[in-house]
Formats: sequence, structure tokens, C-alpha cells
Amino acid sequence: MNTKILTALASAIVIMALCASSIYFIKQKQKLGEPGVKISSDPIYDENGKLWASNSVALPQIVAEFDSQPMPISSIELKTLPSDTTYGRRLYHAPDGFEILVSAVLMGTDRTSIHKPQFCLTGQGWSIEKTELIEIQIPDHPAKSIPAMKIIANMNVKQKSGTIQPLKGLYIYWFVEKNNVTASHHERMWLMAKSLLTHAVLQRWAYISAFHVCEPGKESISANRMVNFLSKAIPSMLNLNY
Repeated sequence: MNTKILTALASAIVIMALCASSIYFIKQKQKLGEPGVKISSDPIYDENGKLWASNSVALPQIVAEFDSQPMPISSIELKTLPSDTTYGRRLYHAPDGFEILVSAVLMGTDRTSIHKPQFCLTGQGWSIEKTELIEIQIPDHPAKSIPAMKIIANMNVKQKSGTIQPLKGLYIYWFVEKNNVTASHHERMWLMAKSLLTHAVLQRWAYISAFHVCEPGKESISANRMVNFLSKAIPSMLNLNY
């Protein structure tokens, strides 16, 4: 083996050792950051009515004309995500029947609680048509507005009669921790890595989403209604440091 190969191999070993030492040091000194969402004492149940946790991410019961009811967390989610994940889920319904499902997933010490939102939709059979960055205005909050991602998806559902009904799914989501809000999965990962390396703080991110199903052609009206709903709901949900 020539000198160049030996030098390169030695350098690689040194780099790997330094990386391993750095990771070990960070884990030993690491602190968990504060969440950017509020926590309530409302319990969380699974789909079989079994108590899963005694606390949850706080979601308001009433938002403008919308009342709500708590919704269970599926067994698949509870089995797949880390045990220290905190959940929040409510189905909001207006007097005219318009419904919005709001979900929140808050990580603990295991960052794998949060994943790319697109996986949720495609895993349930939806096909993504369009993704758009939007701003949700919240005039009653110091932040004034937050970035969010809006997804339009479609699905064909077979009815009992055998006919096929086309549906549109509207999905709005964002990520939040105590000092940051972003609609980008990649930016969230970068901010988390930066915080770990510079401050040894594992940011405690939450992933919040709102979902509504409508008929084709009603996407624009429904999306505007969702954004208006969220602008009123967000001040009761977030716990930002500004």
C-alpha cells in the first residue's frame, strides 16, 4: 500500500474519530429545548378508547363559529412514532357542515417524531397535485404572520353504489419550536443541526396541520376558509418567544 493511500486512510480515521467524539460530547451536554406550542392536561386516547397520555398539545375548543371534538390517535401512529411524542387532534365543524381536522405532533428527545408531511398524505392514498407556500396572517399575535405550506391532493373514492367520486384534499402545515416557525422540512432540519452544534440544544419541534376534504372546483373557497380559521386559532396554539 503506497504512502498516499495510507495518508488518506489515516486522515479518514482521524476525521471519523473526531466526529464520533463530537457526537458523544453533544449527546452528553445536550439539553431539550422548549416547545413552540402550548401543552394542556387534556388526555389523549387511541382509536379503541384506551387512554394513551394524560396531556396533549393544546388546541382551542371553539374558534369563531367552529365548535370541535377531540379525536383519537390511530394505533399505527402510536406504534410507529417514539413513545415520548405528544399529540393533539380535534375535528372542527361549522354550523353549515364545513369541517377541518387539526393535528399536532410534538417531538420529545427523539427527533424521528417529525417527518415529511407528504408521507402522511400519500400513505393514505392521496395523490399530490400542487404544493404552494403561503402566509397566514395573525394580527392578534406578535408574530403577525407565519409561513405555511398548502397542498392540494386528489383521490377517487368508490361508493357503495359502485360509482367513483372524485375528491380534493386540502392540507396546510407548518413546523414550530420556541424561537422559530418554518414551512420547510429542510430548514427545520438545518435549524435543529445548527442549534445542536452551536448550543447543544435539541430544539423541540412540533408539526401542525389542518386538513379538509371538498368537491372538485371548491378548492379555492375552501382553502380561503381554512386560512381564515387558522388565523383565528393560531394565537391559542402557539407559544413563541417573540
